[in-house]
Amino acid sequence: MGTITTATVFEHNGALAIDLPDGFVAPDGKVRLVQQEQGMLIVPEASDVGHQAIVQQALDDLRATVREIRQGTAALPSPPMLAPDFAGDELDKMFADIHALTKGEFMPEGRQQPPMPDDVFDFD
Repeated sequence: MGTITTATVFEHNGALAIDLPDGFVAPDGKVRLVQQEQGMLIVPEASDVGHQAIVQQALDDLRATVREIRQGTAALPSPPMLAPDFAGDELDKMFADIHALTKGEFMPEGRQQPPMPDDVFDFD
């Protein structure tokens, strides 16, 4: 993660401006403002070229992979396996241990869920 610091926001000719601290440079004098949940991100516009190259490379890789799959020269990815290191007997033992620890009771006090709200929508 890069350096985090504060900058001064001020009004200049009726518009808001930001006084960037020393060491922070916008190469061509333009920045992009990205509104985020936590605040605002200031990105030099020149860095878009780097991002475009990364996105383009990712798209090229995806296209190549799709082409290989269609041609049959690449295998489809396998779905992840649940507990690949367990054999059937080991899974049975694991569930038996869980059953023994809970004495066969799951949520013995019952499910404490609030009642469902009425399906009445009044838009007036």
